[in-house]
Amino acid sequence: MSLLALRFVGRDGSKGVQRVDTAPWSQGGLDVPLLQSAICALECVLHHHQVVGTHGVFIGRTGCGARRRW
Repeated sequence: MSLLALRFVGRDGSKGVQRVDTAPWSQGGLDVPLLQSAICALECVLHHHQVVGTHGVFIGRTGCGARRRW
């Protein structure tokens, strides 16, 4: 697993915003943060949320999308 992934899930001891403050981000079309080094990004609008056991399942409608230009 990459160091960024470990940091994102807090496995390195970081909490809250600290988990993502070392990566470069930009504002997306739906005003959400997008990781600049991502291969692609899909921005969704929440359509439905369902609790299943101990987990939450979020279903979204794609609102914006972009792919990284090499």
